[in-house]
Amino acid sequence: MREEFPRAAALEPARLVRQPRPVYHAAVSGEFRMAEATLAAYRQLRLRENARLRVVIVPIGFVCWDDEYPAGKPPIPSGDPAAYDTLAELYAARGHYWEMGMIPDQFQELWHTAHEQMPNWPGFQRLYVDDETKRLAEYARKDEAGFWEAAASLGEVEEFIDPDIGMTRASAWIKLRPTLGDRLRRWCRRLGLLRL
Repeated sequence: MREEFPRAAALEPARLVRQPRPVYHAAVSGEFRMAEATLAAYRQLRLRENARLRVVIVPIGFVCWDDEYPAGKPPIPSGDPAAYDTLAELYAARGHYWEMGMIPDQFQELWHTAHEQMPNWPGFQRLYVDDETKRLAEYARKDEAGFWEAAASLGEVEEFIDPDIGMTRASAWIKLRPTLGDRLRRWCRRLGLLRL
């Protein structure tokens, strides 16, 4: 039997006026995808009372605990592209739940499938958090936006969707401008005043 999580329609109309925060980049796959080895590792995870809180800003701004991912690995694994998006969307869905009291429609199927595939994942056991944790999650989302704005101001940021798997990726290139010292050294070399 499937556990029912609140949907947008379950909220009172006054709460629907609030604008939800932007979701994970622009595209949400809403599908649970994970390599077997990754899934096996996540199925082994258990809630620990002494787990440490972490604030993450890239690829998305979110809050997690160190028992929600395998030890020694990043919260969102880069070695399994399907799991990368699945977990990013799970963290985004949970952030929506903390903020709005619901799992958004675009995440419902993913949330249910993930709950069936890895029911003991500690992330499902942290649906109710204190105001301080919610505040940290909000700061993480703002810092994420600030990170991408800063990256764009220093260089180029490109977002693209992989047509084979439909996942969104973002890349940033920073333009390194020569410093005054670099320009002075080049000028001195051209004049023959500096040999290096």
